[in-house]
Amino acid sequence: MRGGTSFVTTAPAPTWRTLEDVSDDPPRPLLFGMLEPDGPTLACAAPGTGKGMTGAWLICEAQREGMLPLIFDAERRAREWARRVSGLGGDRSRVIYLEPLDLPPALRSDEDWVATTVKALQTA
Repeated sequence: MRGGTSFVTTAPAPTWRTLEDVSDDPPRPLLFGMLEPDGPTLACAAPGTGKGMTGAWLICEAQREGMLPLIFDAERRAREWARRVSGLGGDRSRVIYLEPLDLPPALRSDEDWVATTVKALQTA
């Protein structure tokens, strides 16, 4: 203590939970046999393994189910996606396509930009 002022600070209490706080209900069925229905799915693999074609196929399947697919393309290859979706019979006019710079500046640093963008699209 200096001059009657205390410099003791209290760290914020850690936040944690136990597995008792987490539902153990069985998961819902996968969308199209491969996508998590309650959250995002990330396809990660070596180049040339079929991620893009699988994504294009999923876009076409989603359209058949009445969904409006959204592509966020960090690699910025719009023509490649257009060819893939068109080649599989998808309706390109019913696919939302975003590149990083299409996002508003406030969302570019938002770690949860996908959820924010999807909510904005649903209310539009």
